[in-house]
Amino acid sequence: MERDDLYRLVTDDLNGDISPEDKILLDKLLAEKLEYRLLYEDFKNIHSGTDIAGELDKLDHVIAFEQTMSAAKPPKTRRGWYWTAAAVFAGGLALGATVLMNSNRQVASPSAAARKKPTINLQLPDGQIIDLAINKGTNRFGDAVVANEGDHLTVSGQNLEGKQAILQVPPGLEYKITLSDGTDVKLNSASTLIFPTSFGDGDRVVSVQGEAYFKVSKNAEKPFVVKLRSSAVKVIGTEFNVNTYRENAEQVALVEGRVKIGRGADSLTLVPGEQAVYGPAGKLLATSFDKMTVLGWMTGVYYFSDAPLEEVFKVIPRWFGVNVQFDNNVWKQHHFTGAIERNKPVTHSLNAIKSLGLVDYYFDKDSVIHIK
Repeated sequence: MERDDLYRLVTDDLNGDISPEDKILLDKLLAEKLEYRLLYEDFKNIHSGTDIAGELDKLDHVIAFEQTMSAAKPPKTRRGWYWTAAAVFAGGLALGATVLMNSNRQVASPSAAARKKPTINLQLPDGQIIDLAINKGTNRFGDAVVANEGDHLTVSGQNLEGKQAILQVPPGLEYKITLSDGTDVKLNSASTLIFPTSFGDGDRVVSVQGEAYFKVSKNAEKPFVVKLRSSAVKVIGTEFNVNTYRENAEQVALVEGRVKIGRGADSLTLVPGEQAVYGPAGKLLATSFDKMTVLGWMTGVYYFSDAPLEEVFKVIPRWFGVNVQFDNNVWKQHHFTGAIERNKPVTHSLNAIKSLGLVDYYFDKDSVIHIK
């Protein structure tokens, strides 16, 4: 779909001017692409006249929509509410806007070795290790059939009792895989999925370390179970995000359907729009979550709202494969609201943070980023 066409569909729908045929097309696009749904919801908030003061901190979301769609110029629409809203937000939060703007400052760049693209490996149940950068197309390895389309993998084979396949996504990359039951999983950087090449007669069980988004194929007779470090998520068919990056802080955010998360005798059932977090004494609690913040990584943007820089800079090694070191620990507690973009050089985000006067940085001879 052309970018201008998508803008027109969204604008017409929110203005109430969309034709029945276009409405069907837009609904189809929103059903198929999570990133479109997230961005559409943010537009809807702006268009509906939600408390503007409360929406000002979402300026970065509006700008990110434009950057995500890579539009070269505004679409021709009858009312142009999007551009008016963006202009109003820009006037109220010009400082925040600089977080997503390009900087012309010259800084030392990482070495070529540091920028070398890492490798995604698939270890099959029989122990074979497949380099997915080399083995493209559909190939048979023993009992397993591996279809590798470059950024999307499908694996099938015999169920080997007690033996699992392991997909490891290194820092700097992300990957999608379709399991033998049709379940789609998108893995974020520095994440691992452990799964069988074919599910047996019982529950469909996989394990995750890091972060992943699941779109589970429905099968009421065989619930789908995602094992985390210390808990498990049980579903029949739904969409949800799991995040185990932070030790002792597992998060499960539900987008569609219903899931049950449990750890020992403690359990909790979530409804869409809720996430499970650990409260005082490690008790599971259900809270609402901001989709743009929790799921923004799906569109290549990490959003932060008043987050300590220590948390912000934990994303850099995962997304760019470059280590970060604070020369003075006092900078860790400075807070940041804005975004880090995956598809631009790491210096783009670093210069944006620097432009706000929060910290400065430099690369050492080993391409380690120092925050000073």
